[in-house]
Amino acid sequence: LIGPIGVKTLDPIDWAYDGNYTNQDSDNYKSAGGFNYHNGPEWVWPLGYFLRAVHNFSSSSSSSSSSSSSSSSSSSSSSPSSSVVSAHNIRRFLTKQADYIASAPMRGLPELTNTNGDFCQAACETQAWSSATILDALYDLDLSISSQKERLTVNTSSPKFPTVNVSSPKFS
Repeated sequence: LIGPIGVKTLDPIDWAYDGNYTNQDSDNYKSAGGFNYHNGPEWVWPLGYFLRAVHNFSSSSSSSSSSSSSSSSSSSSSSPSSSVVSAHNIRRFLTKQADYIASAPMRGLPELTNTNGDFCQAACETQAWSSATILDALYDLDLSISSQKERLTVNTSSPKFPTVNVSSPKFS
């Protein structure tokens, strides 16, 4: 259901699926008068919630597997944590949205797109909550990574006064 810019509102194998929204009158019962608004076009705003779920589930599965596999280890491992990897993958996934914003006249994300992220003439070109849910997910990712890095860089040589090196995560 994930498209290039948003999330399809109906599975393409469903009989009512029509991914191209026009909001025009026609003889086609699947799309006349905007009937297919919820039956296929790719909405952008749910993507932020999807990305947050991807991150939360990968973080929770990594923490449960790491606690059961290495509960006695107090030092950090050299491999990146699952939450850092998921954050990197999510940021890489969002390059299409970043490209869209860079090329859009209003520098924002649309309400919805047609099949495969095609421009939808009947949609709002820039909708606040389309960008807001993705920004909110990115904010949560940064908080998660920052707190993870903080936990991993605690100096355990002095248990009374641990030093913490907190730095902003960088992703390429």
